[in-house]
Amino acid sequence: MRFLVFSAAGATLLLGACQTTGYSSGERVEMDCARSPIQSSWNNAYTPSYGKCVRVTPDGATLTAFVFGRDFEIPGGQSGVLYIQAMNHTHVENLGVRETLKTNKIVDTNARGWGEVERIEAGGLAYQAVSFTMNGKACVGFVAYRGPQQYSAGFSESVRGHACANRMTLADARTFLSSLSFDPSRADGAPTKPFTPPPERKAKPKPSTQPA
Repeated sequence: MRFLVFSAAGATLLLGACQTTGYSSGERVEMDCARSPIQSSWNNAYTPSYGKCVRVTPDGATLTAFVFGRDFEIPGGQSGVLYIQAMNHTHVENLGVRETLKTNKIVDTNARGWGEVERIEAGGLAYQAVSFTMNGKACVGFVAYRGPQQYSAGFSESVRGHACANRMTLADARTFLSSLSFDPSRADGAPTKPFTPPPERKAKPKPSTQPA
């Protein structure tokens, strides 16, 4: 289950050319996961063979933000994590945990049986959380914000994603979230290369039920 990172903070089908010092709009690159701002200290969290550590920026000059994404393989399943760092006059809105998670097309299309989960305090962040099932796995989705901005109702940083496994409990989710750290300076000067996501698979046509 690959986690798609191109539907958060306006980061969709990024094309563009506006550049400022140290920032380029419409960026879509991958980097060595050792240089990703998203790190886990949990020995049971690995970068899967299909996983990529990516960085994208919104198209155009209206929004300025870095969106970092990373996949993890965890016991019995996988997790996808986004870290968003807003810049200049941009802020991250709190849309509510379920609506935020559904900006990921995979979650929006496949998640079933949404349920409420108590807030998870982990790694200095207060995560809003929900439970759901997806592709036969039990999942916990999570969203956290930090850095409330003085002149808007938004925030300067956000973490969001989900963890899915054959058996995913609140304690499992807390263990994983407690292992995460987010340091955007890790990516400063990191070598990158253009990243093109694989094309979406088209649904196979259903066999006709009409008599021949």
